[in-house]
Amino acid sequence: MQLEDTVFKKYQPDNQKLIDYGFLKKNNKFYYQKNFFNNKFQAQIVIIKNNINGKVIDLDIDEEYLPVHSIQTGKFVDEVRSDYVEILKDIRKNCFDQISIYPDGLKHYWLIPANPSYFDIMNAFNDTDNIIWKQSTKIKPGDIVFMYVGSPVSSIIYQCQVLKVDIPYQYKDKNLQISHVMKIKKLKSYPKEAFTFKNLAKHNVRAIRGPRHVPQELLKSLLQKN
Repeated sequence: MQLEDTVFKKYQPDNQKLIDYGFLKKNNKFYYQKNFFNNKFQAQIVIIKNNINGKVIDLDIDEEYLPVHSIQTGKFVDEVRSDYVEILKDIRKNCFDQISIYPDGLKHYWLIPANPSYFDIMNAFNDTDNIIWKQSTKIKPGDIVFMYVGSPVSSIIYQCQVLKVDIPYQYKDKNLQISHVMKIKKLKSYPKEAFTFKNLAKHNVRAIRGPRHVPQELLKSLLQKN
């Protein structure tokens, strides 16, 4: 397993935090460079979705310093590797969210309503993949939620993964009261015509007033849909 895979295992990047940290975004990729070890080496990190790739450049010869990613040991390479790992850990601390799952390893799937009259959910993911959303029931980090957008859309539009739960958040108006929210990450979008209310009725889903489990046949279709 690569160093990067070990450091970032069970962590998800937060795109906005990456940018705030100093990453540059280009073509849906995030780039970061940092000199270290008395400016003799440079860490180069590239993040594509949830894949983290890194290499160390020897600035004296402008070539990749391969021993960092090998089993080679020795005082010098161990020190360089240790400093590089500290850079990775600092990125993890400041730019990533930890994902934990149920002790039994099970992932749960939920269908949750989103009322466009209260929140512009159709444009919520325009500039980011991560948003906060009202939390209820027993949703846990690592779960998958399918967001059903109410009238006039009346269709499942988003598949998201839960990154974090039990985030304190106080909000109250005549229609809505919130005490806790969860952080979710968009995984994919569905065409409006794919999973309409009429289609959901074929799977015995006739009312979506709150979070509910997804029927097995519907879940199979949702997971297979590109």
